[in-house]
Amino acid sequence: MPKNSPLGKIYHDFRIAKGFTQKEAASNTLSITQLSNFELNKSMVTTDIFLALLDNIFVSLSEFQYVYHLTVRENKDYLSTKQEAFLSQNPVQLKNLIDQYNKKISENIPNKKNLLLEKISVEALLSLIDEDYDVSKNDIQFIKNHLSNTKEWGELEIRLLGHSGKALDLGTLSQLTYKMIDPKQRGLNNPSVCKMTYKASLNILDLFISQKQENLALGLITHLENSGISEYDLYEKIRFIYQKAHFEFAFGDKTAALEKMQQCQKIFEFSEAFDTAKILMVEIKALKNSLE
Repeated sequence: MPKNSPLGKIYHDFRIAKGFTQKEAASNTLSITQLSNFELNKSMVTTDIFLALLDNIFVSLSEFQYVYHLTVRENKDYLSTKQEAFLSQNPVQLKNLIDQYNKKISENIPNKKNLLLEKISVEALLSLIDEDYDVSKNDIQFIKNHLSNTKEWGELEIRLLGHSGKALDLGTLSQLTYKMIDPKQRGLNNPSVCKMTYKASLNILDLFISQKQENLALGLITHLENSGISEYDLYEKIRFIYQKAHFEFAFGDKTAALEKMQQCQKIFEFSEAFDTAKILMVEIKALKNSLE
């Protein structure tokens, strides 16, 4: 087992927090001694045994992975920081995050690809709120190559496309979008991946509408309607209603569309999702001004 690996310690902390003894956690999976050695970082367990150990204390792999990432990243949750900065429309915070990624990339580490991909996705988000900031051609090509060459998409690829759509040409964006929502993608059966696909699709739909791409937008709307966004995913469901109204504003009855968009904005405001409500309010105001 690698020196200073946090796996055993994190498992130990989860087990204690859940109120399980070592005997209960070990169950019929392995001996108490083997579990103790794992928790003390004296030995490693195989993947199938590790997954069984998580089941024994009712901890999901995603829960464990989240704590693991916080631990190995020195408690820097870059994804949350990125989301908060974008919602609050804070370019300074995004630029600071890019600097942090660049610092990490400059270090002598064997695998820099994921860091580079994440950094480029932050740059793409920054370009959405800072018109003077451009993602470099090399970085755009790097993302295109990665997404085009990846057969099985996961959370990283979906998030990358959702954040980087504006930096891509329409042909590439359309092609990659339909690759993302291809029913052959096994990850779509995973609820968390499915939800992330909704988020990315809604971001891309907004781009299609803003660029007056009626057929591309309509195709994506049809896909989302057929997917049936659950009421448990209420944020995405309301955003979809808003985007359909945005589509109607661009290609149909502008007055009725604005009323629907304002209703959605008020729902977010009522729900105290103030950052989202503010973004929609600014967009609605701009659309109203375009009619004058």
